[in-house]
Amino acid sequence: MTTLDPACLRDTAKTVAIARALDATVVGCVLVRTERTPANVERLFDCPLLASVPEVDAPVLADESVVRAYDRLASAVLTKHL
Repeated sequence: MTTLDPACLRDTAKTVAIARALDATVVGCVLVRTERTPANVERLFDCPLLASVPEVDAPVLADESVVRAYDRLASAVLTKHL
């Protein structure tokens, strides 16, 4: 889970690398606080993009677009791992 801030993307890439070095499964990535999805994000982390959660004003979970994004994320994880 990351924002599109370059420092956050670098840290997430490091976390993915460490997880793989420890033989942990990387299920996918999630972008938060964004309306756009860069084409190279899946290539950067070498895993699928599971969801992109938009940035909205509080209360966050009262916004239907955020609820839909988290529902898509839950469905993607459940489909892959149950």
